[in-house]
Amino acid sequence: MYSNKASFPVLKIWNCYAKNVIPQDILSKFPSLTDLSADNTIEINTEIETYFFSVVGFRSAGYIGVYGFKTELADDNRIHN
Repeated sequence: MYSNKASFPVLKIWNCYAKNVIPQDILSKFPSLTDLSADNTIEINTEIETYFFSVVGFRSAGYIGVYGFKTELADDNRIHN
């Protein structure tokens, strides 16, 4: 598994780090992470952020790309303009 620095918060939640194997409990929740034909989106929620990932299988190249972004949940104590 390869990952960049931006993926660290999610990998930490999953207790999984670069060059490790994705834990089985995560693969059970998100089976597309091992599907070379994947073309879908998954959502991961934490207390303060929501992560959205596109999971895309590249069958001919033999790998699966996971591309994502996060959104921060609104904090009721913040002042919004």
